[in-house]
Amino acid sequence: MTDKPLPSEEVFLSYCKKDWERVKPIVEALQAKKWDVSIDRDMLSAQDWARWIERGLERCYAVIVVWSQHSKESEWQPKEIEAGIKKDRLFPITIDNATAPPAFGHRNAVNLSDWNGDPNDVEFAKVAAAVENQWTIDSGMALRHDITALKPMKVIKRSPYEP
Repeated sequence: MTDKPLPSEEVFLSYCKKDWERVKPIVEALQAKKWDVSIDRDMLSAQDWARWIERGLERCYAVIVVWSQHSKESEWQPKEIEAGIKKDRLFPITIDNATAPPAFGHRNAVNLSDWNGDPNDVEFAKVAAAVENQWTIDSGMALRHDITALKPMKVIKRSPYEP
């Protein structure tokens, strides 16, 4: 897929802080696609952390969640996941061969446990393609490919008396 513009505040990335070194290449790969990625590291000093996250989740188009062995320790990640589910735009990734929390196990996740950070990697491309496909559908761009432009018909008025 090509790099398509997504709406403002495109992606909110939900992850456990302990996984930052593993998550940083994911952020960089998403940013390489010219997507705006909201992460808590962008928060300014003295900002209310809870309010910043809530606003980010309200504004974002999609939530990409990174599940890891540390995720089960996170107080906020379940709330961030719920926001993605409410929007019907939750895109899960697993690292370190983690399994999804039981409440969210019905969601298919892309496994990036062995990912080397390459944004063109087939597994990473699955994440990007899922978000792009949803955006294409939501924006109505999917329908444009199926529409054929037709010339307007010329209406000829005939006399009611003509055979």
